[in-house]
Amino acid sequence: LKLYEGWIGNNTLCCQGRLILGPDRKLFIITLVLIFLPAIAYGPVIMPHFILFIHPAVGVVLLVLPLIGFILMMVGLFYTSFTDPGIIPRRKYFDKNIAGAIENNSRKMEPPPFQKVYLNSKDVVELKYCATCEIYRPPRASHCRRCDNCVEKFDHHCPWTGTCIGRRNYRSFILFIFSTTITSWFVILVCVAHTVLVWIYYFNLNDVVLDKVSNSIRYSIGGIIIMIYIFLSQFFVGSLSVFHSFLISSGQTTYE
Repeated sequence: LKLYEGWIGNNTLCCQGRLILGPDRKLFIITLVLIFLPAIAYGPVIMPHFILFIHPAVGVVLLVLPLIGFILMMVGLFYTSFTDPGIIPRRKYFDKNIAGAIENNSRKMEPPPFQKVYLNSKDVVELKYCATCEIYRPPRASHCRRCDNCVEKFDHHCPWTGTCIGRRNYRSFILFIFSTTITSWFVILVCVAHTVLVWIYYFNLNDVVLDKVSNSIRYSIGGIIIMIYIFLSQFFVGSLSVFHSFLISSGQTTYE
């Protein structure tokens, strides 16, 4: 019996177990929408003014750099969301693959909650028993109630990526939040420069003051909206990047 054929948890396995999705697929789609909205608006709203008022090469550079960041964001997000975070197979899976294994529920006894494993004469590791998965899980592993699985080096369950963050997808999760933070602040600075550029250009024209103000607002409002939208998102993503930088430096997980 292959692992994906006898799957029990709340995750969904696709392509014969090569892809694994978490239970929060709707929130994952919402995350994609929230990312694509400013990404689609950025080029048409911001780039024309840099191309017309400064130089086409400047517009190309300011378009390519965020595009690279966007690609890294998507790679990190999709790899995080479609990769096994480190799920530990349940005992039932092993029982079905052991020849002659017989499960007698009427005589089965609940194992002790903890078990000590001696690595050598000095080092002792205490393993905790998971009653749901019926296994002694390794150190730093924990059971996620949302996914209903034990996960190696469990960090946290992230509803926005739709899955748990653990040993096997933590690096891609870090790639996602770090690239999102860096790209976001770059775009914020570009939007600030765009707003200043537009207002300077239209105030230098020989128009009446009312026309200068109206044109400046008209052609800068799109960049201002993008800037505010991304800035507000940094209260979540930016703080998350700072928090995980601390966790990495201290060798801890969010759960710990």
